Amino acid sequence: MRERIFGIVCLCATVFGGGCAKKEQLPDAMHFAICADYPPFEYVSRGEFAGFEIDLARRIAADLGRVVIFHDMAFASVLPALKNGFADAAISAITATRDRQAAYDLTPTYFREKLFTVFDIFKRMEGKESLAGQKVACQLGSTMELWLRKNVPSAKIITVDTTNQAIEMLKAGHVAAVVLDAPQAKEFAAKNANLLCAHLVDSPDGYAIAFPKGSKFARPTKALIKKFIEDGTIDELKQKWGLDEPR
Repeated sequence: MRERIFGIVCLCATVFGGGCAKKEQLPDAMHFAICADYPPFEYVSRGEFAGFEIDLARRIAADLGRVVIFHDMAFASVLPALKNGFADAAISAITATRDRQAAYDLTPTYFREKLFTVFDIFKRMEGKESLAGQKVACQLGSTMELWLRKNVPSAKIITVDTTNQAIEMLKAGHVAAVVLDAPQAKEFAAKNANLLCAHLVDSPDGYAIAFPKGSKFARPTKALIKKFIEDGTIDELKQKWGLDEPR
C-alpha cells in the first residue's frame, strides 16, 4: 500500500518484501532517493515502483547483497537527502553537471539526454528563440531549469515539483511551453492530442547516480556501472524501457 509522509520522507518500498523502515532497522539496506514522476525512468505503476532507473538500482543493490529501499520525494529534495543522511544514493535522471560533480560523488554516466519543448499544436515553440519572453514551465532543480536560466534569461520561468504539474499548466494555457527531456516530452505529446514536442538542444552531460562524499557505496557502484555498460546490461535496460532509439 502506498504511503506518503510529507516533507523529505516519502514513499518507501523494498524488493525483498513490503514495508517502510528506517536505516537503523535494516542495516543491510541501500536507500535510494528518487522522484517517481518521470516515466520511463522512475514512476509508480499499480502501487509499485517501475522504470529504467528503478531496475538499475535494484540490480546494483542485488549485486552488492543489499536490500533496496526507495524514498519518493520532490525532485528538489533528492540531492539534499544525501547531505542530511536520509538516503545513501540518489537516482532520478540526475545530470552530471560540474557543480554536482564538485558537491557529490558521481558514477560514470549511463544515459545522455536531449532537451525538448512541449507546446500547444496551435502555438509552436521550437528553438530557444521562441522561448524568449515567454512563460516556460520546468521541474524545480532540474537540468532544464539550469539550462533555461543560462540560455534564455528573458523567459519567465515557472518551476514546479512534478512534470505532470507543468503539463497541466500548459494545457490550461498558463504557460507557452514546457521543457523536458526527450522521453518525457514524446510521452506527453503522444498521450495528449493537442500537444506537440520538438527537439531543443542536446545536453552536454549524461545521467549518473549520486552519493555523498565519502560514501562506502560509491566505489563499488561505479565499478558496477562500468561493468553494466561494458557487458550490455545498460543497453538491455534501455531496450526494455524504450530508450534505445537513436537520440
